[in-house]
Formats: sequence, C-alpha cells, structure tokens
Amino acid sequence: MRKVDTSRDNGNLMKIFTQLIFLVALTGVTMGANIISYDPSINDIENAPFDVSGVGRSGSNWGTLIYPNIIISSAHWVPSGQITFLSGESRTITGGQRMTGTDMWVGILDEPVTESRVYDFSDIFVSPSSYYTFLGNGAAEVVLGLDSRDLVMVAKKQNNDSVVAYGLLSYFVDHAEGAAVTIYRDSNSPPGSGILTSGDSGSPAFGYIDGVPTLIGTGWRSDSTNTTWWSYTGNAAHDIDAFIEEYGETIVLPEPTRLLYLLVGLGYCCLYRRRL
Repeated sequence: MRKVDTSRDNGNLMKIFTQLIFLVALTGVTMGANIISYDPSINDIENAPFDVSGVGRSGSNWGTLIYPNIIISSAHWVPSGQITFLSGESRTITGGQRMTGTDMWVGILDEPVTESRVYDFSDIFVSPSSYYTFLGNGAAEVVLGLDSRDLVMVAKKQNNDSVVAYGLLSYFVDHAEGAAVTIYRDSNSPPGSGILTSGDSGSPAFGYIDGVPTLIGTGWRSDSTNTTWWSYTGNAAHDIDAFIEEYGETIVLPEPTRLLYLLVGLGYCCLYRRRL
C-alpha cells in the first residue's frame, strides 16, 4: 500500500485516438447517474463505514484526494473548475495529466486541503498470466493484498446525492487501457450492494489493506446491469508517485516552539496595547 507522505514538501496516432473515443462513447460511464439497488438505510453518506470527506464532485465529475493538493479521477470524464469535497471544503483544479496507458487522470488543486481526508492508494503491481484472474475467496488477498474481497464505492444516485454502495471483487483484468478490477452483482447480493452506471466515471472504489481504507481504483466503465470495472491504481503507482513528487504541496505548520513564541508575542502585544 502506498502511504501518503506529507513531509516531502516542507521547505499515439490519430487512429488509435479515434478508436479510444469510440470505445469510451460505447462503454464509458458518462452522463446522468444512479446506483442500482440503492437502499437509504445502508447507503446514506452518514452511514459510510469510514471517513469519505476526501471524495469530491466538480459538477457531474469526480475527484478523490490522494495528496493534500492532488486528486485522481477518470481520463475520459475529467473534472475541471471548482471541486467540492464531502467535507464541504472547495478548491480549484488548475491542471492535470493522464496516466499513460490507463483511464486514470491525476489533477492539481490551487492549494492543499486542510479539512478533508487524504487516502492511501494501492501500489501493488499485478501482472496476470492470462486476460483475467478470478478473485475468489482468498485470491483478492493474494493478488491485490487486500484484507478481503469487500469493496466500498462512493457514487451518486438520480437526485445527484452522493451515496455509498458495497460489493465483492470478482476479477482482475489486464486491459489495453490499463489494469482493472471488477465487481459483479447478482440476485444473491445483499441489500445496499450496487454497481456504477452512467455519470460515475472517476468515482472511487476502496478496499481494506491492514484495516485501512485504501483507494484501489477509479470508475472506468459499467454494463449498468451487473458489472462495473475500475481502473486499478497499483499498476500505475510509479507514474502517480512521480506526479505527486513533482506537483505535491502541503500546508507547512509552525514548529511547536515557534508557535509558542508566536503566541507569547501576540499576548504581550495585546497586553502592552491595553496599557497604552
């Protein structure tokens, strides 16, 4: 699992492009939105199993914090302008870059957040021996390093509210647009389970690694019936880390001693002013 390090910033061809756009038009998770099998008693954000304050929306687009001033989303549904996180905190997106060979896009905020959660993301590289690897009982732990197959996703329903949904990972797919993890929902799935549909591209999927909620992918495509695919962060972690290394910023807080001196100085100034 790639840990968020907040200490470093102290101090081709047209044909291929056309085919890609055509593929996105056919299969990409785009306009409109809902989650299948929405259950208010389970899916309300207030009932989320962990702090989802670092998940944000820019209009109908998504972005999830992976560094205080860095978000991750979908390359075919890129957020822009202002993004507001579930914490209520807002920032402006100033630029970004597609991660080569994937449908993931990483963006820069005008300044670091201070009230929203920043998430670790999976950095385990997976090289499947075939087109897909079934993530049955126990396999998710071996292949992706997850505590279990349990997955938590944040998305939106028809009235545009943000909701959470749950499911079990089924496959790891080695696809031309980057590695992906897949969830399959059937009639035996528990209440509250769901899949993504149009409008949820770039929304986050979390798994647990060592008990910590960890971003494993961003919404890529869905059949809007039973299956959703997420672009997997692990196989692009090297490029994501390089982007963070170049553009990552954090809020530099005063050292405790300096802060104490500052407070004492302010107190003295206030007292001296009163005496005058």
